[in-house]
Order: sequence, then structure tokens, then C-alpha cells
Amino acid sequence: MKNFLSLRKKLIADVYSKFKTNRLGKHYSKIKALICLELGSVFAFFFIRLNIKPNLITFIYIILILAATVLLGTGEKNLIYIGVLIFFFKNSLDLIDGFIARITKQTSALGHKLDTWAGYISLICFQLALGLYVYSKNLNVHYLYFTLLIVTLSAIDFKKHYLSISNEKKIHNFKKLSSRKNHNIILSFFFKIFSILDYDARSRYTDLVLLVIIIETFQNKLILSPIIIYVWVLTNLGKFLYKAFKTYNL
Repeated sequence: MKNFLSLRKKLIADVYSKFKTNRLGKHYSKIKALICLELGSVFAFFFIRLNIKPNLITFIYIILILAATVLLGTGEKNLIYIGVLIFFFKNSLDLIDGFIARITKQTSALGHKLDTWAGYISLICFQLALGLYVYSKNLNVHYLYFTLLIVTLSAIDFKKHYLSISNEKKIHNFKKLSSRKNHNIILSFFFKIFSILDYDARSRYTDLVLLVIIIETFQNKLILSPIIIYVWVLTNLGKFLYKAFKTYNL
């Protein structure tokens, strides 16, 4: 018990150190972070006792995300709930691979890349999971096409590839170009709405969609999830075209 409490204290300190300005956020975000921290402490304790390597934990995380995607796509009520739980608590594992690597002195460039890759897989798989879920409920093949478009646009995001191979100066210039603000009030309002609707794996956004899935599964009918698919098609297409335009003008 003493070893567990000591590990838990280290994990909390490690996570808090990454949020120096707003700590763990406010209200719901903070509650969710604390839940994941407590669960992550338990996972970290057993992984260390079992001598499971940090990179293996990252692969376990990826496997669980893929499993959750399949579970949501089955259309079976109980399996959907299990998939929802995995997506809801996935941050518990995401928090601890790097933490275990640091306290056991197993950090590596490969581990950092794997962690980034896992986050990218999580983002794409959640969008895929929602599309498969909607299709399983109404068998409208158009939702499969929409989902394929969403996932494809996310997967061929040139900006991510560009930033992964460019030097720091080029990265700085690209970010500066991509984040340049337009002073037109109408455009500013448009970009604000776009940033809210665009899915970027934010925990609150993910959990809101999960709540929609839970309600729909309980009611046994689609309510908002098809609309979310349409929104993601538009935001992913708009984001892709915007980034392509900015890249062309580099």
C-alpha cells in the first residue's frame, strides 16, 4: 500500500507539472482528469510490478482503441457500452506510459514517437467508430462513405507530415502562417464556430459524443450522431482545403 501511495503521488505531481497555468482545467475537465489519474495510478502500479515496458503499454492502449472501435461498430447494445467505457477511460493508460518511462529511466525517442502516433490513432479511430456505429443502426451505406472521407482526410493531413520532417525554423514559420488571425469580424466568428465543431480529440468533446451514443443506445434510436457525422465531414473537408491552401502558399 505504501508503494502504491508513493507511486500515486509521483504520478499526480508528474501530470500537474504539465499544466502549470490551469492545472487540470476546471469543472468537468478537472473531475475527469482526477478520475483518470486515480485509475492510472492503479494501472501504473501493476504494470511496474509486472515489469511491463512503457512502449508495450502504448501498444496495449492502441489495441484497446481498435477494440473499442470494433465494439461500437457492432451495433450490439452491451458491446457498445463496453466500447464507450474504453474510450471514456482511455486517458488512464495514455497518462502512464511516459510517466513509467521517466521514473524507470526508459525514455527514448521511439517512445515519444509511439505516444504521438497512438494519440493520432485514437483521433482517427473515434471518428471511424462513430461512423460504424451510425451505419450499424440504420444500414445507410452513405454513412460508410462519409466515414471513409472523414478518416481519409485526417490520415492524409499534410501539415502533420510536414511538421514531422521539417526543422525548427520551418516549423515555426508554418505555425505562424497557420495561426495568423484574420481581423474580419465575420471570418473571425466563422473560425471560432469552426474550432468548436472541429473534432480534435478533446476530452470534453469526446465524452459529449459518448454521452450521445449512450442516450441513443438506451433509447434504441439515432438522434444526434448522424448530424455529428455531417459536421465532421464539413469540418474535415474545410480543414484539409485550408491547410492545402496554406501549404501551397509557403
